[in-house]
Amino acid sequence: MLSPRTVSSHLYNVYPKLGVSNRNQLRHLLGDR
Repeated sequence: MLSPRTVSSHLYNVYPKLGVSNRNQLRHLLGDR
C-alpha cells in the first residue's frame, strides 16, 4: 500500500510534465480524452 505522502510526491513531480498545477486541471485533462 502506498502512503498518501508518496502519492502526493509523485503527483507533484508529474504535474509540470503534464502542464498542470493541481488535481482539478489533471482531472480536466484526463476527462477530455
